[in-house]
Amino acid sequence: MCTLRIEVVYMQKYIVLICVLLLGTSCSVREITINNESQRASIPVTTIKAIHKTVKESITLPVVATPSQQIPIVVPQPTIVKHVHVKTGDTVTKGQLLIELANDELQQGYDSLNNTVQQLYNRLEQAKTDSDITFNSRIQSLHAELTYSAEQFENLTMHSWKPIAAINKLVQIMSKQSELQQLNTQLTMATEHIQLLQQQVVEAKAALSEIETALRQTKLVAPSDGKILNISVKNDSIATPTTPIATLARLTPMTVIGYVNDYQVSELSTGQEASVTFNGLTSTYETKVKKVSQLIDPQSKMFPIEMSLGNDNEEIKSGSKGFVSIITSEVQDALVIPIDAILYNTGQPYVYIAHNGIAKKKKITVGIREGEHVQILAGLQEGQHIIVNGKERLRDGITIDIQ
Repeated sequence: MCTLRIEVVYMQKYIVLICVLLLGTSCSVREITINNESQRASIPVTTIKAIHKTVKESITLPVVATPSQQIPIVVPQPTIVKHVHVKTGDTVTKGQLLIELANDELQQGYDSLNNTVQQLYNRLEQAKTDSDITFNSRIQSLHAELTYSAEQFENLTMHSWKPIAAINKLVQIMSKQSELQQLNTQLTMATEHIQLLQQQVVEAKAALSEIETALRQTKLVAPSDGKILNISVKNDSIATPTTPIATLARLTPMTVIGYVNDYQVSELSTGQEASVTFNGLTSTYETKVKKVSQLIDPQSKMFPIEMSLGNDNEEIKSGSKGFVSIITSEVQDALVIPIDAILYNTGQPYVYIAHNGIAKKKKITVGIREGEHVQILAGLQEGQHIIVNGKERLRDGITIDIQ
């Protein structure tokens, strides 16, 4: 009996000890759970207010600068280059001599034909002078003499009949008439000769003009102000009509060309504001879209667009690469928040707002984006505090600590 009572007492002690241990463990777990809940309820976050401002949506794409005008310098026929007066990169003015072509044979032909023209002109002037002196003056004199002789003959036959004198006067009249007829014939021939000389002078001058044109073509001058982009010939080389021997470019203004895809081209139109930057240049150039092609480029399979830049100081070089940002839409007084504040759940955008120390989840509808901000079409109001930093650790209704 004593042994049984001792065992019962020991068993009661063990039971009490186990209960104490279980109670202690339960308290510890409860304290840990409370501590964890306390930590989760005070997640540190930072917020920013939703505000109203004007936002502009834009398309950014790479561009390249090209001269507004490129003029190829070509020769009319194969010829030898006599002298190149400029080099690549030179700035030239309209009418400035660029390249001289060989023209020795042309110059000799010009000099010879010019002498011929002068000789023909001298012969023509002499023929005109001879005609005036030899024929016109004599014909006028004969007409006067014939008139006088006719009057004398009339007096001899009407008033005082003198047969011998009348016959002599008649012979004189007939002689002068014969001479007059010969002079008229000679005058006709002289006139035809003068006309022939005049025609020869005209033809010779036309040929001379052609040679002058050919000579001018051997002196290739700048058709406008600009810069020499390239020279493909040198002294004593052969130039052919199939290849430009030089290219002149107008760098003021410059044309900026970019390419857009099928979706972007529908958002662009002429007159839209654009900002252009170039690699290596610090300036930003403001301009407008000048042309949006509706025909796809066969090489790039995209649609080319063009803008124009003044480039008065010519700091933009041909071939300079950069980027253009084109404003496609603008909304004034739009409600905006930082784009970093937005989270997504299966494509649905949402944010957390801070309200009385609690994080509240808000589904939103977004509009256009400008830089780091995005327009909010629905779901928020101005002045609400949007959680930016710490948002990834939040859930709806959790306690937050705004930093």
